[in-house]
Amino acid sequence: MGMKLAWLVAGATAGVVVTLLVKAAVGPEPQTLRAPPPDRTDALRLAELEQENEKLRTAAGALRQKAAQLVATVAAQEEQLKAAEESGPMPGKGVVQPEKPPATLAAPTEEEIKAEMKAFGGALGQIIQGGGEEAKKRLRELLARGGKPLIQALVAKFEDDTTDIGARVVVAHALAQSGDPDALEALKSTLRDPDAGMLMHRFASHGLAFSDAEGLETILSFTAHKAEDLGARANAAFGLARRGAEEGIPLYMATVDEAIENGDPAGLQYLGGVTLLGKKAYPAMRERLLTYKEPQALLTLIEVLKARGDKGAIPNLEKLAYDSGRPVAIQKSAEAALKVLRENAK
Repeated sequence: MGMKLAWLVAGATAGVVVTLLVKAAVGPEPQTLRAPPPDRTDALRLAELEQENEKLRTAAGALRQKAAQLVATVAAQEEQLKAAEESGPMPGKGVVQPEKPPATLAAPTEEEIKAEMKAFGGALGQIIQGGGEEAKKRLRELLARGGKPLIQALVAKFEDDTTDIGARVVVAHALAQSGDPDALEALKSTLRDPDAGMLMHRFASHGLAFSDAEGLETILSFTAHKAEDLGARANAAFGLARRGAEEGIPLYMATVDEAIENGDPAGLQYLGGVTLLGKKAYPAMRERLLTYKEPQALLTLIEVLKARGDKGAIPNLEKLAYDSGRPVAIQKSAEAALKVLRENAK
């Protein structure tokens, strides 16, 4: 029943109630009491009847006055009800609308899954650089639609040795970015398993290093300290540094130092990864201007600090530029960096 119809019924009911109240209060219309015929000489009886008749008229008038007051009261209440209707439903009197059940998301088709995973893989470089928010959002929406079966299928694909290496890297990052507890546990279990192998350790640690999920510090620290593979340790240490963990940058730079000292080609890649850590990594980079001997590593450090405009590197660059024991190419590179930083400081 709509609000207007409800108030209409209430008004009609009130009118009936008032009518009944009036009739009950007033009673039947008092009949005119006739005097006895003149031939009745009982003067006393006539006087009594006239007195009683007067009392009845007085009582009827009082009752009619009371009924009028009741009518006025009900009318005022009806005006209040109308005002309440115009201003909105009264508390507790409005029509309660049932909550709509959440819309059921259609499960993604196989074609949709392939297309979305391809798009996510294409955005992986942006994610590593600290962006790719739209790609992460779309991935999570896809996984929400697919639910646990899709997560399980991705985990199986990640663990399948016949899966292409590039695809496994993308799947590892998808599981890490999903935020799903089962997906994260699959990656963490891989890192805990010493028999999982070097590639699996690297895939899982790289994915988790760029995840924003909470509670990953423990597994990242365990891997950074305990993993046999240097690559897995570097990935995990980077993840800690990215999260702002106190031990993150020292651990990461230690893996960079180890790789460069061992002549590992990946050392320069690890060194380049320092650029993703922002200003908090500058002090460690400045320090290595004076400790690194490997020319390519030094040139990388110089170029990175120059490009970042790190004026705090000027003192160590001066020492490097005027160190006759250094290769000429290193000295010239340091001089060029000094010129740029000094000009920017003006």
